Amino acid sequence: VLLVANKIDNLPNDQRHQEFWSLGMGEPIPVSSLSGKGSGDLLDLVIEALPEVTSVDQEDESLIRVAVVGKPNVGKSSFVNRLIGEDRVVVSDIPGTTRDPVDTLFQYHNRTLVFVDTAGLRRQTKVKDNLEYYSALRTDRVVHTADVCVALIDASEQELHAQDIKILRTAWEAGKAVVLLMNKWDLVEKDTMTGPVFEKKMRERIPFLRWIPMLFTSALTGQRIRKCLDLILEVHEERRRRIETHEVNEVLEAVLKRQPPPLYRGRRVKVKYGTQVTIAPPTFAIFSNYPNALPAPYIRYLESGFRKAWGFMGTPIRLRFRTGREK
Repeated sequence: VLLVANKIDNLPNDQRHQEFWSLGMGEPIPVSSLSGKGSGDLLDLVIEALPEVTSVDQEDESLIRVAVVGKPNVGKSSFVNRLIGEDRVVVSDIPGTTRDPVDTLFQYHNRTLVFVDTAGLRRQTKVKDNLEYYSALRTDRVVHTADVCVALIDASEQELHAQDIKILRTAWEAGKAVVLLMNKWDLVEKDTMTGPVFEKKMRERIPFLRWIPMLFTSALTGQRIRKCLDLILEVHEERRRRIETHEVNEVLEAVLKRQPPPLYRGRRVKVKYGTQVTIAPPTFAIFSNYPNALPAPYIRYLESGFRKAWGFMGTPIRLRFRTGREK
């Protein structure tokens, strides 16, 4: 605690601040907010009193950046606070309390997780002021620099809204691993089948949700919050998984044998071979004589075949089609 005596405008001649020694709170610090006198000394003392900031090596492969995203007031800050066991982030019933991304470091299973609580994302038509607009821009930037996105949805609403889907799709199309948390599960009237029925309904409505792990949680009670940490590590590893080229071609050959590509203008489309070219997210190059001729349903069929072989739960995978000579 620093004791600051304001309105000491005639420094150093004015010594009225000495009277506050009687409070027993240490040396009074004289300042004048009107003229700015003493403010430099005060800032020096503030900086001296601040705790040392834990430095994080951004190149450290054990570091996992986790963006906590969702609509306003779905419990993002409460989730982070419950996870680390302290009120690190301001929590309020008023939507939009969090304006700027807030970083929180957390150690789990010898990995450093950096949780970033972000501003809630509304539909563009409901963004009312410049502050909220730029908060949304910063949130979008955090999503694109994250490794894993934890998307929170208000389970008490018993419905997946268009904005929820947009947030999930933004993270997925950005190539991020995704974990979906149905928060406020303690507020839902339920029986043994409520969760499975709700999960089935959402996965049927949004196809890519089939590949995203879903957890029914409560930031208020702490229900299944720790399980989320295990899922974050799992989807992060899946996002960085690399498959040997011979395995890729064995699976590709089996998938093609089961269902060959459709003809293109009466000509046979040959898928020659494939290889994984990068990770985070896993990206495969598929070589064909007509790389642009494969229709979207067939590309989804190939992706499903890859997922059946290797899982890739919680992470998008990308197929890139290229021309190539016979191999």
